[in-house]
Amino acid sequence: MNEMYKDPMFNPITQYEQAYTYYKYLCMQMDYKIKCKEYEKMCQQNGTGNAS
Repeated sequence: MNEMYKDPMFNPITQYEQAYTYYKYLCMQMDYKIKCKEYEKMCQQNGTGNAS
């Protein structure tokens, strides 16, 4: 491999892995927020509004 690619800043594989990990984290965060909203709606439909 080229000498430049030994630095993780310029290594395309490392950049891809970091981008994929960040994307996966954002997707998990959005999924969690959506599930929380669905749970709130479900609780409101039951009329209680409390989870316990």
